[in-house]
Amino acid sequence: MLNTKLQEHERAAVQSLVERIYIDRASIALLGRDTTGVDDFGRHLVQVLRQEAHLEVVVLFDVAEDKLIDRINQRLAPLSVDQARSAQGVEQPPQVWVLQVQGDAQLSQVQMLTRLIRDFPAANLSLLLLSSPKIADAFLDSPLGRFFVQWRLPEPEAQTQPAAEEKQPPVEVPIEPAPKPAKLQQVLSGLRSPKAPFMVAGVALLLLLISLVAGRH
Repeated sequence: MLNTKLQEHERAAVQSLVERIYIDRASIALLGRDTTGVDDFGRHLVQVLRQEAHLEVVVLFDVAEDKLIDRINQRLAPLSVDQARSAQGVEQPPQVWVLQVQGDAQLSQVQMLTRLIRDFPAANLSLLLLSSPKIADAFLDSPLGRFFVQWRLPEPEAQTQPAAEEKQPPVEVPIEPAPKPAKLQQVLSGLRSPKAPFMVAGVALLLLLISLVAGRH
């Protein structure tokens, strides 16, 4: 049964991939920028594949290249060269090898295994690669890489940015309204020509006399 934690579209994708591997003996490249998401999806796929009868799933992370070659030689040992090269040869029980491709060394191993599987179809092997577009795209675009069915996981949804804090409206300093033209004109007129010019002159003369008397004492 498919893992209930998967979304409906993910369960459909897993089932489709299982059919490609189990029925068509296809090799799959599972790709995604989110490596954790690729690993999780690959784990679900392996769980389902292991429930299929007459299909062995082998996880081969960080296995040396010579160990991988030894495994293939063991599968081909009972066969002649002609049988090993023939798709109609005596086949071994089907196996799926799961490989994590995170760097150039692992990608080199995948290239080697792909050539062997392609040249010796009687080995009855399929590969399931867990990788990212950055690492695997150049290889998958090559003639050898077209051996794989590519399955790309959707990009993770961009996290919603927190809403910007609402800017407080600037404090409005009350501005004294400008005097009306009539009032302004009245003030200016008062400065230029006081209403009682003789009174102003009399006060000035009185202040002058007081200062003279004070100077004599």
